[in-house]
Amino acid sequence: MGNKFAIKIDWFNLRVELSPNLKVLKHNSQSITGSGDVEETVIQVEDNSNNYNPNEYRTYVFADDRIIADEPWEPDSPWFQGLISGVGSKVEEAPSIPMTTPAKPVTPAPKPQPVTQAVPKKEIDEQTLAQINKLEQQLGSLKKMVATLDDNFSKDAITQEQYLQKKDFLAKKMGEIVGVIEQLKG
Repeated sequence: MGNKFAIKIDWFNLRVELSPNLKVLKHNSQSITGSGDVEETVIQVEDNSNNYNPNEYRTYVFADDRIIADEPWEPDSPWFQGLISGVGSKVEEAPSIPMTTPAKPVTPAPKPQPVTQAVPKKEIDEQTLAQINKLEQQLGSLKKMVATLDDNFSKDAITQEQYLQKKDFLAKKMGEIVGVIEQLKG
């Protein structure tokens, strides 16, 4: 049996993540209708099972139309766990160290401004309204993720470092979405 690979499509963040045993050779984005907009992207990969870093993989980011080096959010339980031998399997748990009072108090990430502004004078077409509704749904999902993250931290299910890293990432995403919604509204 040959090597196993995985590709994760993250529709929420508009990213395509490739398991670390895949090497990206190149990617090509192009218009297929002649409109000038990127309408398809082809990513060429090859088997890199003999020479890879399990803590780093490549991700194609739609918004930037580029491939970036990325690393799993959950290094102890990556999404490609079990696919590649030795990745995500633990031999022995490290002893847990009780959390002490942090040097800096944990401050919650700033909350994005609510999107309940007055409807602008310009008329919003149905397609733009649909985009706004989709973005507001994503914003709601992010808020649920933040609540779950806060709950996990309060239960000591994640470390302060993991908490701050993820909270910062989610706050930035929320800010980006709010900015796009405001831009679409007018």
